[in-house]
Amino acid sequence: MLRKKSGRCTERAAAIFVSTIYCLAALPRTSDCLAATLSTRATDQTPPFIVDKLQSSQQSGTFTLDTRTVRRALLHVDLHANQGHSHGVRVEMQRIESPCGLQKVEDGRPRDHHKLRCAVHRSSLRAREVGKKLHAHGSKGTKAGDNLPGGTSAGGFTATVAAARGEYLATVRLGTPERVFSVIVDTGSDLTWVQCSPCGTCYSQNDSLFIPNTSTSFTKLACGTELCNGLPYPMCNQTTCVYWYSYGDGSLSTGDFVYDTITMDGINGQKQQVPNFAFGCGHDNEGSFAGADGILGLGQGPLSFPSQLKTVFNGKFSYCLVDWLAPPTQTSPLLFGDAAVPTFPGVKYISLLTNPKVPTYYYVKLNGISVGGKLLNISSTAFDIDSVGRAGTIFDSGTTVTQLAGEVHQEVLAAMNASTMDYPRKSDDSSGLDLCLGGFAEGQLPTVPSMTFHFEGGDMELPPSNYFIFLESSQSYCFSMVSSPDVTIIGSIQQQNFQVYYDTVGRKIGFVPKSCVGRG
Repeated sequence: MLRKKSGRCTERAAAIFVSTIYCLAALPRTSDCLAATLSTRATDQTPPFIVDKLQSSQQSGTFTLDTRTVRRALLHVDLHANQGHSHGVRVEMQRIESPCGLQKVEDGRPRDHHKLRCAVHRSSLRAREVGKKLHAHGSKGTKAGDNLPGGTSAGGFTATVAAARGEYLATVRLGTPERVFSVIVDTGSDLTWVQCSPCGTCYSQNDSLFIPNTSTSFTKLACGTELCNGLPYPMCNQTTCVYWYSYGDGSLSTGDFVYDTITMDGINGQKQQVPNFAFGCGHDNEGSFAGADGILGLGQGPLSFPSQLKTVFNGKFSYCLVDWLAPPTQTSPLLFGDAAVPTFPGVKYISLLTNPKVPTYYYVKLNGISVGGKLLNISSTAFDIDSVGRAGTIFDSGTTVTQLAGEVHQEVLAAMNASTMDYPRKSDDSSGLDLCLGGFAEGQLPTVPSMTFHFEGGDMELPPSNYFIFLESSQSYCFSMVSSPDVTIIGSIQQQNFQVYYDTVGRKIGFVPKSCVGRG
C-alpha cells in the first residue's frame, strides 16, 4: 500500500503509478497504453490511494410507537401531486434489499440487527469521507453543463430508485443503441461511472459490462477540457482524459473519462435523450458496490449529473424514501426537472450553504435540536462549517444512519435516555447503536420523546419511526443516530417519508412530510 508523502515529485510518481495500474488493467490495450505519455496537473495534495409509517400520537412532547402499521401498509404513492405542473407522473419503483454479506439465519435472510449494524458502519465511514474530501477537492471547480450540446428542453425525467445495502439504485440507459444500467444514487459524490470492457479488475454485477466500441455515440474526453480539469486528479493517456476516484471505505474506480448519450424515461412516457454526457468508463473497479453497475453522482460539484444537465433540469431533483422497515417490494420515486418541485402544502425551504473546500455536499444551516419539546443546550456553532471547511451540517441520501457531531450526539442521547427511563435497556444488542429499549412483549409499545431539527428557514419535525427503529429479532427499539468526529449528516432514515427537494440553481432544499410507500 502506498502512503502519502509530501512533495510534487511524489505526487507525479503516485499519479503515474495509478495510471500504469489502469493501463495494465485495460488489456488488450496494454502496449498502446504503456507507450502513452502520462501527465498530471499540478496539485497541492497527493491522492489518498486506499484509506482506512408509523401510527403515532403526540402528547406533551412524546410519541407512542406502533410498528404493526408499517409492516402491513401497502399504500399508493400518487405523484399527480405535481398537478400544479404540466409534467405530473405516477411512478412505482422497486426497493431492493441486500444482506451486505452479513451472517444469514436459517431461512437465508439476515437478521435485522445485522443489517442495522452494517448500516451504522457504512454511515460512520461516510462521515470520515467528508473530512478526506477536504484534501481531495481544494477550492477548484468548473462550470460543467453550462454549454451542454443538444436542444433538449427543460422538463422532467424520472428514474427508478431501489434500496440496496442502505443505498438506492436508479436505472439509466447509456450509449447508442441504449443499454440499461443500475447505478447507486449518491448525493455525496459527483462522478457518474459504470464498469466497462475490457476490465482488468471488476466486481461482480448482474448486468453485462458497458462495451464502448458497440456505441456509435461514444467518444473519449480530450485532455485539457474543462470537465477533465474538473476531476480531483485529472490525468492523461496520451491525448485522452483518465480519471481516478475513491470513496471513504477504500473502494475506487479508475478508467477513461468519456462522453456518450444518456437516456431516461420522460415523465410523459416518452424517452428523453441527452448527448455528450460525461462519465467514467471504469476498467479497474475495486471494493463493494452492492453489485450495482456503478454510481450516479448527484452531488453539486461540477462533474455531477445535476450540474452537467443544469440546462435540462434547471438544477432540480427530489426523492421520497420509503420506510427502512418497509418490505423490499415497496418503492421510492426519484424525480428530475419541473416534476420534482413539491406542491403539497407546508413545504419548508432552507438555503444551501457553500463550502468551497468541499463543493460536493449539500450543506445547510442547523440552529438547534429539540427533544420532548425542549430546546437542547447546544451552541449553534456546533453545527457550522469551521474556518478550514470541516464540520457543518449536510443532507445526504447515501448516509443511512444520521451522524451527529460529538457534543451534539452527547446532548441528544442524554435527553433520549432521560425520557425513556421507564424502559429496560437491551444490553446485549449488537446493532451498533448507543440506545436500545428492550423487553417488549407482543403488542407493547414504547412512548418516546418528540424530536425536531431547527433549520434556518424551517423546522423538520420527525415522526418517531425516523429516529427509533424496531428490531423484530430482538424485540427492541433502537435510537438510530450515532456520533461522528465533527460533521452532522442528516441521513436517509431521518429523511424517510419526506419529499426532499434539491434546487441547485435556486440554492435551496425543500422538505414536506409525505407517504412515500408505493404499491406492494
